[in-house]
Amino acid sequence: MAATRRNVTSTRRQPPVCGYTWDDLECEERGEHWCAPRAVKVIGFFRDILVHTKGRWARKPFRLEQWQADDIVSPLFGTVRWDADLKLYVRRYTIAFIEISRKNGKALDVDTPILAGHGWTTMGELLPGDRVHAADGSLVRVQWVSSRHTRPSYRVSFADGAQITAADDHKWLVNDRRAGCARVATTAEIAETLHYGGRGDRRYTVDVPDPVRRPDVSLPIDPYVLGAWLGDGTASRGEITTPDPEVIDAFTAAGYEPTYAYRNSAAVTRGFRGLMVPLRTLGVLNNKHIPDAYLTASEEQRMSLLRGLMDADGCAMIGPRVPRVEFCTTTRALADGVLILARSLGFKVTSRESRAMLNGRDCGPRWRLCWTAWRDRSPFGLARKTNRLNSHPGKATRSRTNAIVAVEPVGQREVVCIAVDHPSHVFLAGQSFTPTHNSELLAGIALYLLVADDEEGAEIYGCALDRDQAGKVFLVAERMVLLSAVLRKRLKIYKQAKRIIDEHTGSFYEIVPADHEGNLGHDPHGIVFDELEVQKDDSLWTAMRTAMGSRTQPLMVAAGTAGDAGHNFGADQHAEAERVAEDPERAPHTFTYLRNTPKDADPWDEANWYHANPALGSFLSLQALREEAVEARNDPAKEHSFRQYRLNQWQTGAHRWMPMHLWQASCGNMWLNPVDGRRELAGRVAYGGLDLAAKFDLTAWCLILPGDDDESPVDVLWRFWLPENGVVKLDRYHDGLFSRWAQQGWITVTDGDVVDYDRVTDDIADDGDHFVVAAVDADEWSMWPVINRIALGCGLDSRSGAVTAYRNTFDRMSPGLDDVMALVRSERFHHHGNPVARFCFDACQVKAAPFDANLHRPDKPDRSAARERIDAVATAAMAANAWRAALDNGKLTSAYEDHGLVIA
Repeated sequence: MAATRRNVTSTRRQPPVCGYTWDDLECEERGEHWCAPRAVKVIGFFRDILVHTKGRWARKPFRLEQWQADDIVSPLFGTVRWDADLKLYVRRYTIAFIEISRKNGKALDVDTPILAGHGWTTMGELLPGDRVHAADGSLVRVQWVSSRHTRPSYRVSFADGAQITAADDHKWLVNDRRAGCARVATTAEIAETLHYGGRGDRRYTVDVPDPVRRPDVSLPIDPYVLGAWLGDGTASRGEITTPDPEVIDAFTAAGYEPTYAYRNSAAVTRGFRGLMVPLRTLGVLNNKHIPDAYLTASEEQRMSLLRGLMDADGCAMIGPRVPRVEFCTTTRALADGVLILARSLGFKVTSRESRAMLNGRDCGPRWRLCWTAWRDRSPFGLARKTNRLNSHPGKATRSRTNAIVAVEPVGQREVVCIAVDHPSHVFLAGQSFTPTHNSELLAGIALYLLVADDEEGAEIYGCALDRDQAGKVFLVAERMVLLSAVLRKRLKIYKQAKRIIDEHTGSFYEIVPADHEGNLGHDPHGIVFDELEVQKDDSLWTAMRTAMGSRTQPLMVAAGTAGDAGHNFGADQHAEAERVAEDPERAPHTFTYLRNTPKDADPWDEANWYHANPALGSFLSLQALREEAVEARNDPAKEHSFRQYRLNQWQTGAHRWMPMHLWQASCGNMWLNPVDGRRELAGRVAYGGLDLAAKFDLTAWCLILPGDDDESPVDVLWRFWLPENGVVKLDRYHDGLFSRWAQQGWITVTDGDVVDYDRVTDDIADDGDHFVVAAVDADEWSMWPVINRIALGCGLDSRSGAVTAYRNTFDRMSPGLDDVMALVRSERFHHHGNPVARFCFDACQVKAAPFDANLHRPDKPDRSAARERIDAVATAAMAANAWRAALDNGKLTSAYEDHGLVIA
């Protein structure tokens, strides 16, 4: 089928009839219009030439979803305009932004071991914000965690003996020996196509990951010393038997003083002063094993430990499969530990159990751990053993891949999916550190532009943050070519260069990562830009965008999902796309398909889910989304992820903190006004929090009144002050709401433009007369003169330690916020329906510390521009901190003295 153009020169000023013909369909429109034959041509290319590459659709004709065809492909390729200079019709759009929610996860059995930043855990225990290891060994943040759900599952076994239980739809980044390329495949697909060829060869391998990278930790015994003792040390004593003086020297260099010594055949047994106590502390005396602290230490510390073990009980084997090394032990726990240790260092280790024989006598089981090693990265410390190894040959060897040898169904299993913040989207699972993994539309567009867009010498580029991410779409395109009878004959694939060439037209498709130097000099006809939201800056975008001028109808398609709404390149491009969507004439050459759930939409209403998830109900499970919503509604961190990855809402680094249905459930008895409530609670012990804020804005004071015991409710009172002008300003935003609260007594309005601090101190002194204020925490910004006056009004001496002023840092605010949240969740935080406090808690977002995801503080709104106020939250956290400090200092007798505010 061939397309014809009929761009007839017209003597009239109006453009000629389009005349584009495809499949006997001719366009008779003129001027800017939607050209049906062009749209039909592209949709037909997907259907007739391309095939799906993933899951249950693999190898089947690529039938675009209705929303993909009608809302993206058809208008993007079918809308044309008359170019008076070129005297022909060209595509209207040169840039396209496509933004929909993510739908792909990696589902593993909930009991699968995972090495996280805080140590060993399981898939089922992971939370958003936790850190796990990517395939390059780095620690990366878990962005999203699904609800637990059941799926048909398989036990996947590898050549090195490792096993992982994964759901049928879990995605793996595999090397496909039959296709000759790396690609993404589901567990079910691997199970169905595990072997190939007449001999039944194993088809799939996964790459052996790089060593996991972790920070140095403080260890009670030098790692090499512990390794050597675990191998050759006496189980009950601080002594070692070895023929190698270098090992003894290592103990001495580590600070252990040699004591007794006696010869034992060719070796010497030597004791060391100072070794017994740390061995006992580690629990390894008469119980040889590798403690967890050593298995999760830094790469250098783990390698030192391995070298100690291998110098003691390891050897280098000479033979046809050199250089192989072996560790042998009769202690199962030690064998298991060395297996995890060596794999964490990037070695492909196999473990074999056999019988230990001595002079024909069976002495029980033994375990032999073997792997390939090279002199350049020797697992030995001893020169005599290292010298038996060869240097690395400088090319990839089979030791860098791990074959999948079996995939066996194990029935329905409870599984969890996660998404990680890494361009590869691959994370390491199990104690074997096995690497586990909506690019089809982009790949299809790239191939269309390469072979079917009537462009000679077309240059098509796949762009992304780095080579791994750019290669993700390329791998799908490569797979499409290999599975298409038409494209397989026409195109040549160069795997290493990540390049596909069409020799008929001199066209090519290749990847260009942002971290690649020299991105200028291209002449692109087409660009597919994946995951635009994670680009660090505009350098690659600008380089490619400004290179598009020489082509007749170039096209750049950028796809992504919601990201960080802070000031960054991705957020700026999203904001511009939103402006174009609202006013297309702002950039008539830009096509937008943005499926972001409106910020004010109810996130728990299922009717609002379909906008960001057009595939919901087809290849995206509605039930799975329901389960995630239930969890997210009761967990602010999961709500943040649900909004970003399921509702496609751009989120700041902060996330909404308080689930308001829990807040409402913790109300206690409702007060009509605060005056009667204060009278009712008079005489109780209280702890205060003070935040004076700006002179022209809301100022808050909070009192927490603990109950009689650890199970009793905690009453919480606030005072709020606001100057007249502040009321006027906030009323404009909220339809007079602050004036109504002032009339009801919830806010005290002071005359003029600024808060009257005399009135503030008088009111707080009144609380000092009615309650026993035991301690106060204050924001240091509140100024010491005012703090001193308030302390005196409450009957406190600010020099006594009963008043603490500090900056509201992450480490200061986190404990108080956690205590408040725990009390709310247990329905013991009785706020008595204070409407101003509710307004603040509803608006509050918290931000995690960049150095520790477990620390957080309120994200303060810009008072000059924002409509929200969060003063009630900050003061409640400070009051909770004052209470906690009193308990920790022993001023009260309470179970909290040992446990803090812990709610089961």
